[in-house]
Amino acid sequence: MEPDATTQGRLAIRCIRPDLTGARDRDEQQMTDTGIRLGYAVDDTVIALDPTWEAPLVTILRELRRTGADAVIVPGLSHIDGIDEVIRLRAKIVTVAGGGLVFDRLNPAVEVIGLGLTTSGGAA
Repeated sequence: MEPDATTQGRLAIRCIRPDLTGARDRDEQQMTDTGIRLGYAVDDTVIALDPTWEAPLVTILRELRRTGADAVIVPGLSHIDGIDEVIRLRAKIVTVAGGGLVFDRLNPAVEVIGLGLTTSGGAA
């Protein structure tokens, strides 16, 4: 779905780990439907995360930068397990599970413990 005036510039990308889904087509449609219901334009691309050949975090951050998206839609948090807090430094996370739960962006002044990242003027 292309952005239009009804979405007021809010764009979401969709991410899925194919190894965690038994019905990818259904999951992709549910991510689209959830995004639209929450007022997002949903990018046409579905980011298939494969942790065996490329770091999922790098893939998602690259797509957020490419699209300028405000949110990442996933079937459930297990699809971005372990990287959700870093993603939330850049975008909201929306899950289909739970009826469209929205996890707001983290305050950019938050330091992500254990990753050596800080955005409040400190160095990594």
